[in-house]
Amino acid sequence: MKGTRLGRFASSFGLALALTSIATAVLVSAVKTHAPFRGWVARMTGDHVTMHALFIALLFVLLGLVLGLMYDWQIRPRVLAVLIVVSLLVSAVIVAIVTMV
Repeated sequence: MKGTRLGRFASSFGLALALTSIATAVLVSAVKTHAPFRGWVARMTGDHVTMHALFIALLFVLLGLVLGLMYDWQIRPRVLAVLIVVSLLVSAVIVAIVTMV
């Protein structure tokens, strides 16, 4: 069990999850702090939340596929889990800092 590694696409979509988590925090921060950007995002689909959801879903799928096709990732499950948890914590800190300001 020590040498167990995840497959190519399980690893790539795990990495995509970690990266998308950070992207979500950055997008939330940009929308919250810049009114012109929020207006532009809202005009794209009628609501900034809808655009946010579409952008993040598309980013996750594209990153997962591109990372999976680009390289044969074989990451250990524990390493990927730590990476995901750290990215979620970083995202939470980014959003917390922006909402406190």
